[in-house]
Amino acid sequence: MIDAQAAEQSCPRQQSMFPRIGVVGRPRREVQGPTDRERCDAHPDNLSDGASHVISPRNTYSGSDAFCRPADGISTEGLVMRVLLTFLLVVMACGCDDGLLPGGVGSAGLPSSGHRSTGPPPTGGPPTGDLRLNELLASNRRGRRDDQGRSSDWIEIHNSGNQPLQLGGFHLTDDLKDLDKWAFPNSRISAGGYQLIWMSGSTQHGGLPPDALKPSKTPTPFETTLVKHGANWKYALGGAGQKSFTNKSVKGWTAVDFDDSAFAVGPAGIGYGDDDDATTVPDGTTVVLARHTFTLNEPLGSQALILQVDYDDGFAAYLNGTRVAAASCRDEEEPNLDSLAKDSHDAGTAERFDLSKHSELLRPGKNVLAIAGLNISKGSSDLSLAPALGTLATASHANFRLKKSGNTLYLISPEEKIVDQIRYPKQVTDQSLGRVPSTRSTWRYFLTPSPGSSNNGPHRNRPIKSRLSFDPESTAFKPGEDIRILQQSDTDLDIRFTSDGSAPDASSRLYRDPITLGETTLFRAAAFSGREQVGDIVTATCLVGRRPTLPILSISLKPEDFVDVHLQKSGKGRGSERPA
Repeated sequence: MIDAQAAEQSCPRQQSMFPRIGVVGRPRREVQGPTDRERCDAHPDNLSDGASHVISPRNTYSGSDAFCRPADGISTEGLVMRVLLTFLLVVMACGCDDGLLPGGVGSAGLPSSGHRSTGPPPTGGPPTGDLRLNELLASNRRGRRDDQGRSSDWIEIHNSGNQPLQLGGFHLTDDLKDLDKWAFPNSRISAGGYQLIWMSGSTQHGGLPPDALKPSKTPTPFETTLVKHGANWKYALGGAGQKSFTNKSVKGWTAVDFDDSAFAVGPAGIGYGDDDDATTVPDGTTVVLARHTFTLNEPLGSQALILQVDYDDGFAAYLNGTRVAAASCRDEEEPNLDSLAKDSHDAGTAERFDLSKHSELLRPGKNVLAIAGLNISKGSSDLSLAPALGTLATASHANFRLKKSGNTLYLISPEEKIVDQIRYPKQVTDQSLGRVPSTRSTWRYFLTPSPGSSNNGPHRNRPIKSRLSFDPESTAFKPGEDIRILQQSDTDLDIRFTSDGSAPDASSRLYRDPITLGETTLFRAAAFSGREQVGDIVTATCLVGRRPTLPILSISLKPEDFVDVHLQKSGKGRGSERPA
């Protein structure tokens, strides 16, 4: 016999699903919520606690504040039948059919499809190995773009172990009837490393992220380092009275089997005049011919081969005797002790060069990276050469998309076993769902996604829904009129705004009361939780003074965007688009 009180608990009272609507700075007005009966009849997708509830059938309603239950006076037989029916419906709603137990895991160890809710997502438990699903963004609008410049959704994986892992043989799927739906490329993820998979639905082979080759004082760390920054190099010098070598003695210095036993040895960077060189050479040195031998233990797979050089004034780089990159180099042939740079270039910011098309030059075992560091003249005030060589993960595109409405994603091992899974509910745009680093199985929402790195930011149990608008919506005002910023949100947020057209941030002016207009102004506003932005920036152009008699179209752009957009010759693609 099922206890009637237990059946009553299958439908606990819910909090209101309706957001509070009001004007910041004034008392909030609560929108009248649903009745108790309406709350009990609410669809499970709208429940706030992440569980699925089923309401027992009834002909009468008691109006109880605590539970939805039959009114007094119903027959015992009717009550028993309704309790039994409730139990059956709860079993079906929990996914207990086909041998699956409540909680989503069945006798075969495979999770059920689950229910989509707006509450904290259930998971299938902690991962069974070092490779795990770590973060996902199922609705990407303002976040990082893929290698094609598109705002694709993404999933992040993490190797939590202390050894590199080969990804070949692993798969992602959202359908347990198709375990090999998408295969990982034959690449490697470093110990403690992160890798991003773009859930674009594309079958293309991805390239490097858009910012991977941008000059930077703090470049993204290599996935695999072949020649580390600050490694020891063998080198010969030219210019400023250097007489140790001749052009004849250094001929063929880029070849693997060149005898460099007479070369000096020192760590990079090599140079003078900047007070930041690990190896200082005489003033007036015009060329550094540097060699470094490294060992390749295994193929690169799908990773991109990247040369990183911080230089002043030029360089020419060779991999196993073949030129692979150069900048400000006058000579097409192999540089010698008389070579000079073509133009001036200041050091201080490392530049990266994609050598992937030359990766076939690498061979198992011994390899040589040779670089000529070039000065523009003997009278130059400084010279710098600081190289490094390594790999970066190329963008991977899965052939299916994440469903914003909610779904289950599985990580499948080469042995076709589920090593990790996440059952996620309906997602909110630009708020990621990630694993809390201090736990193995707890997932939370992040207002600031962290693709490719640890989820160390503030997190919360549920996503935040917020929408701002200006009231009134008119663009023409009389002096002295007010404009207000309205907020629809399911939690208390700060509204910050600017009046100069710039994007608001966490330090911008806090909105409290209606704004009195005195002159034409461009307002931009956004909601913030602490220092994190929630939702999109909204804009209002307020024309104050004489009311126009013709329709008005107001477009606000950054001044630099207004100019740059006209510099695109084709007028097509992302390069010709600007946010307005």
